[in-house]
Amino acid sequence: MTRVHHGRRTAVRDNVWAIPLIMALGAVALAVVGVVVDHHAQADWAHLPRVLRLSPSAAQVLLAALTGASMTVVALVVSLTMVVLSLVASNFGPRQVGNFIGHLTTQVVIGAFVGTFIYSAVVLGSVFSESDHGFVPVLSAWTAVVAVVGATGVLIWWVHDLTVSIQTAHTLVGISQAVRGLVAHAPSVLRAGHDAPEPFVAATAVCASVSGYVQAVD
Repeated sequence: MTRVHHGRRTAVRDNVWAIPLIMALGAVALAVVGVVVDHHAQADWAHLPRVLRLSPSAAQVLLAALTGASMTVVALVVSLTMVVLSLVASNFGPRQVGNFIGHLTTQVVIGAFVGTFIYSAVVLGSVFSESDHGFVPVLSAWTAVVAVVGATGVLIWWVHDLTVSIQTAHTLVGISQAVRGLVAHAPSVLRAGHDAPEPFVAATAVCASVSGYVQAVD
């Protein structure tokens, strides 16, 4: 049972679509709730400062720009991810590709911009021009702007994590942690009765205080 549960958890982690799908569904729900709130509070938005009020045409232009920009960033992130995966496969071996696919930052940044795209598209569809009794979801429109700002912060986090994760030292640490995890989940019969070999008579054991690898010996 433990092995099956661990396998399912690993399968979900290694799928790029899992977190983006959850965030996309959340964006749809948030957009619907926001539009409903805007419908009930439409009269109150007339008292907002002029800088926060939006005309139907301005709201359509704003939301359309956010929608297009979000999908552009998603395409950029996917393209860079494919390039990184090809570099990892050629430099560290195909087995390390799964570790990079399962990175939380990649899934979150894709989910953030896909969610922003879906949210902006749903809100854009609720804007009516003045000839159609004019309705502008002011709260939802500014929420889309806030979502883009937040997604931009996630993008910066992803770039930082990407540059760190492709470094050799970080990759070796990840491999070590993965091996320790596999050993911890291995049956006890495989771990029992296998003590570490004794060092040679003329050898001296040197214990490291931190995790890493040997770069030079003086």
